[in-house]
Amino acid sequence: MKLNIGKNIKKLRRECGASQNELAKYLGVKTQTVSKWEHDICAPDIAMLPEIALFFGVRIEELFEANRRSTAEEALAELEKLCDAKKWHEMADNALAYAKEFPHDARICEMLLISLVQAETCRERTKETDIVFSVHLAKRIISECADVALKQRITYHLCVILYGRGREEEADFYYSTLNRASYSCESLDMYKYKGRELASKLKENNAVWYNMLAMSFSRMAYNMDIGDESINYLYKAHECFYFAYECTNEKKYLRMCVLVLLDIAITRDMLEQGAEAAKCFRKARDFANEHSMEEEFLKITERALKSKNAGAAARKLFERMRAENV
Repeated sequence: MKLNIGKNIKKLRRECGASQNELAKYLGVKTQTVSKWEHDICAPDIAMLPEIALFFGVRIEELFEANRRSTAEEALAELEKLCDAKKWHEMADNALAYAKEFPHDARICEMLLISLVQAETCRERTKETDIVFSVHLAKRIISECADVALKQRITYHLCVILYGRGREEEADFYYSTLNRASYSCESLDMYKYKGRELASKLKENNAVWYNMLAMSFSRMAYNMDIGDESINYLYKAHECFYFAYECTNEKKYLRMCVLVLLDIAITRDMLEQGAEAAKCFRKARDFANEHSMEEEFLKITERALKSKNAGAAARKLFERMRAENV
């Protein structure tokens, strides 16, 4: 009858998050001895069985059970403990074993990739065969994973590994599937680009983030009662649109700055703050002139005056500013 003690010692050790070295020290043997047990090269002396069982908190009989299997949830819990403890090399070893035991679990695949990336970042050596297995596993998981957020995270770590090994063509393909407006995609640019190209890409990424912030502030302003709070959010939107312009020099962001300043002027007028509204209108016009957008400013105001879709408040303010030759 085949004994399962080596396999069970390995599983029990992983379940409690202990290293081979910790078990070896407890038993007063060499780490290599524990490794030999776990690889079924030899078995522990019968006199050691009570101590081994005590270390794991199990009955001696459980060391010989034929089907002592971990569930995927238990495996994840163990890997998370190792991750929290930053034991990357041990985490990678355990994650590899669990990935082979649960080859369709995307969460375990993610933990495996994280451990490999972190191990290499900390200059801990990883076997090339382990990298090959992990890359193939990640590619398959990505093709079948229904969880979009998890899929994006796995894709990110796969790209880091591929870029790190100079496999740019493969990495670029998976990079192209990531959501551009995501921290993961922005972080990958540190691996994908170098020098001036990297600086340019980082500026472009910053513009995307500033644009998202500006749009968010605008929506917040438009979805609350008009007042000082909504005006403050519009000013924040204007500031973010201008930051986006500074990153890229794209004129579309300047146009958004003008439109937001005009929205502030209209809001002031609706609050019956005529003098402040006129001041904001002049600020929008001066901003446009300063950035060589005089014609653009005239087109915006004329379109609002002619359009049936323009708000009555906007037409009222623009007509008054035109009459007062502001």
